[in-house]
Amino acid sequence: MTKSYEGFALQIDFAQRARARSWSRGQLAAARKPVQSVIDELKARPLSEASIFGNPIELAVAVAASELHECEKLLAELVTSAGEKGAHAELAHFPLEGSVRCRVWDARERQLVERPPDSRDVKRDYKLAQSTLRELVRIKAPREAARPAAALACKCGAAVAASATICPSCRQSFVEPLAVKSVPRDATASTHAREHLQKLGIPIEGTDFRSFTLVRPRNAGEWIEARDVLTRAGFSLLEAAELSRRVRLLEEMASWPRKYPIGGSSDTPGVWLYTLVHTAGADTRATLEKLGREHPEALIELSRDPRDSDPGWSAAARLAGLELTHLTGAEAQVAFGLPVLLASPKGRKGLKLPSLALREAVMALVRIAPDLLTTKEREEHLHRLEVEASTSEPQVGRWLDALHRLGGVPLAQVLHDALEKGTRPGAEKKHPGFSMLAEKIIDQAMDPSALPSLTPLGEAELRRALDELARQGYPPAVSKRIQAASKAAPPYGLEPLPAWAFPPNRRTKPTLQCPECRASMKPKAVLDVPQLGPKLGPRALQLYECDACAAEEPSVEHVHITLGPGGAGKPSSPEAFLDYPDVADAARERPSGFARRKYENWLKESGLPRSAGIQLGGYPHGVYPEDPRIGLSCRHPPTLLQFDPHVLGMRLPQVRVATSLCLNPGCKRPDVAEPVTY
Repeated sequence: MTKSYEGFALQIDFAQRARARSWSRGQLAAARKPVQSVIDELKARPLSEASIFGNPIELAVAVAASELHECEKLLAELVTSAGEKGAHAELAHFPLEGSVRCRVWDARERQLVERPPDSRDVKRDYKLAQSTLRELVRIKAPREAARPAAALACKCGAAVAASATICPSCRQSFVEPLAVKSVPRDATASTHAREHLQKLGIPIEGTDFRSFTLVRPRNAGEWIEARDVLTRAGFSLLEAAELSRRVRLLEEMASWPRKYPIGGSSDTPGVWLYTLVHTAGADTRATLEKLGREHPEALIELSRDPRDSDPGWSAAARLAGLELTHLTGAEAQVAFGLPVLLASPKGRKGLKLPSLALREAVMALVRIAPDLLTTKEREEHLHRLEVEASTSEPQVGRWLDALHRLGGVPLAQVLHDALEKGTRPGAEKKHPGFSMLAEKIIDQAMDPSALPSLTPLGEAELRRALDELARQGYPPAVSKRIQAASKAAPPYGLEPLPAWAFPPNRRTKPTLQCPECRASMKPKAVLDVPQLGPKLGPRALQLYECDACAAEEPSVEHVHITLGPGGAGKPSSPEAFLDYPDVADAARERPSGFARRKYENWLKESGLPRSAGIQLGGYPHGVYPEDPRIGLSCRHPPTLLQFDPHVLGMRLPQVRVATSLCLNPGCKRPDVAEPVTY
């Protein structure tokens, strides 16, 4: 069949996207259509493969012998028109099996010239394009000797009508779903099969960007054609009996939340599984043991099967009316394995949980049945949690809870030990998790309502432990810091920085040309910055965003800031104030007597930070990927500029934009740094 077709492939690459857009809007003389329309028509051909990008354009198409001359003429003119507009353009012509002829646009000769496919001038891999088209033709091209409808045959050999729903000989159902067991390694073959079935109108389900899991034929014609297409593309299908077995298994599993309720979970399998793994306590043990005794084989199979990598399970889940995403991964493996572990100690041998799932299972057993853990598992679990808690504050609660439950240590004593670790010299770097816990406990001592969140410890349980700790006495270092915090008051000696808040001033001029698409931009805000200090001279500051570029892809790259000499217009009237660092930045300074909650409340009472609008000077407010106060090319001290893009009517989705600029009065070429966002 491939001998009846030949292939063409091209690549067009513009250095600037603006030129690519301009070229695509132009007319192609031979076709008497816009360039973009010609490209869209080529992409829509059934035997074509195209890149998803607008620049560079990569296109490959297989054509029958009757279309060769016309197609080659059209593609050559398309490539030539792009080359004349400054693009790197190349065109290849080849049989689907054989050598490749390649031509590249030569700017000096103003024409397409022959080049070997392995030449430096040739950017695209045309052997790969040739292979892709060969697979495309094999799967999607009309067969040369198509069978008439009356000649359709069931897999048993009996002739059937295209509209039949059951085979009169072997009783094969032609409306029986076809479930995919495995997909071809070649992603292109999978994509072609999916597109071909969709073109034929045969219903498919479970589709993603490259494949699908279930085909639902409606008669013999569709059933036979779908099996033929899938086989040619390299798919394997799940046997009907195995598909039915999996559907029954999943339907049975879906009934477990009603038959074996745990905690406050709903009847939804996903919520029930999550509750089982993360919150189920000792009161659920009897229910889970019963589940493990009554359905051991089903639980073991569900905990073992790699359902996320076997499309057959996805097809079965769709037929059972379930979301497979809730039934896969380490969490689901733990949920299905736990009842087996609880029902019989020998159940461990039948389970083959990966290391991550085994860790989750141990943590669940700590809550449900700690007596089933071996001494080694207890020790390893506690040690691992202590290491994690030492370096990560969100893990501290899990370590405290496990040490309290498994080790039998009173919670107040566990807290005491953790605070000792968190207040040792150098704890901020060696044990940041415990160090942060100490800060939160000090905050709570200053303000009883500031109860730290230490999941999975409950609020009432934690408050009782903290009250007991206060009666027994804090570690000496913590007591000393609590006394210092009770005497100190914000801002704790932190250095304020002068700052100015400017109202957003919208104007229509001066306009600026977008460097990418050449569109004219009106300013989103204009600041006539007055003299702010001896080393902060007047400036004309304009903030722009290209609406055309931002409509396609909102990005800080489309935000432009210009800076020029001031004094020409009426000066803006900013509000001057003293700015202080955010809570996290202040905590890193570690001032004497510092308490996070007190400082946070003080900032709010002081109206800080001024997050809305435009701010010059002061401290950065927000979690930026890097400090915006960077050096400038003019080498003068930078002044911080921050603004809220939403207040200025920008499309940028980020909360805050920050950059540095030069306000030195004597600077002849004031610089603006690259803005950063969060």
